[in-house]
Amino acid sequence: MPPLRLSDEEAARLHALVLLQRYSLGLDRVAESALGNRGTDSLDLQVLLTIDKLHDGGPSEVVAALGLPRSTVSRGLARLLDERLVVRGTHPVDRRRAELRLTELGRRGVQRFERSLADYYVQGEPLVKEVMHLLGRRPERVAARQHRVEVREVAERQASSGAAYARDVRLRMRPFGVGEALERDTLTILATRRARPSNLADELELSPAGVTSLLDRLEGLGLVVRESGGVENDLRAVLVYLTPRGRRAARVVLETFGEHQGALLDSLEPTLGRDDYRPAAAVG
Repeated sequence: MPPLRLSDEEAARLHALVLLQRYSLGLDRVAESALGNRGTDSLDLQVLLTIDKLHDGGPSEVVAALGLPRSTVSRGLARLLDERLVVRGTHPVDRRRAELRLTELGRRGVQRFERSLADYYVQGEPLVKEVMHLLGRRPERVAARQHRVEVREVAERQASSGAAYARDVRLRMRPFGVGEALERDTLTILATRRARPSNLADELELSPAGVTSLLDRLEGLGLVVRESGGVENDLRAVLVYLTPRGRRAARVVLETFGEHQGALLDSLEPTLGRDDYRPAAAVG
C-alpha cells in the first residue's frame, strides 16, 4: 500500500515533522546525558526548570507558573522525585506549605544540560534552517534579528511548545491505542515510505530488539504490517508499511502538528545564528 496521499504543502509539513523528530531525539540525548532517563520528557523538563527558577516554590506555584492542570504537573513531578532530581520538603517559615527544590544531583544536571544544549543548538542549526524553509519561514531573516538570550529561556520555550503539542497529539491518538512518542514517530516515518525494520531502528535509535517490540505493538493495534518479499533480489527482506488504519492515525499526527507548527518554530528561532549563548546565572 502507498504512503499518505498529500498535497505539496502537506508533504513539506510531513518532511519537516520527520526532521523535527530527529532533532528531538538529539535533544533527548542531551537531556539523558545530563539528567538521566527521566529528564528527557518535555513535561519533566518544564517542571524541573520551573522548580529551579522558583527556588522555594511548592507544587501550587509550579502549577501556576506553567499554566498546566495540576494532574499533568503532578505526573512530571512524580517522575522527577523518583529520579531524585527534585526533593519535597517543608517551607522554613510556613510549615504548612510544601517546598520543592533541586537536589545536588538535579542542580548539577541542569548546569550540564545548559552547557550541552548550547553546543547542540549550534550543531543542529542546518536542520532547523531546513525545517523553516519547508514550513515557509526565512531563517536568514530570523537569524539577523536575534538578540542575546539565555539557554535556559530557549529550553523553556521549547519544552513548553513541545509539551503542548505532545499533550494534544497524545489525546487525539487515544482512539488508535497509541500513547508513546516512538509509536507516533514510527507512523510518521512510514507515512513517507515503506521501510525495513533495520532502517527504522537507525532512525529511531533503537536496538533490533527494541524496534521488534515496537512493531509488535503497532501491528497488534492494526496500524502496521510486516511483509517479506517486497525487496528486489532479496525475497527474505521484510518491509513495514501502514495499514489503512495506520494511515488515518498518521494523518491525525500530521494535522495536529500543523496546528502547533507556528509555536514550535517560534521556539526554534532563538537557536539560529548564535554561538555565544549565556548560561543562566548559577543558583546558590
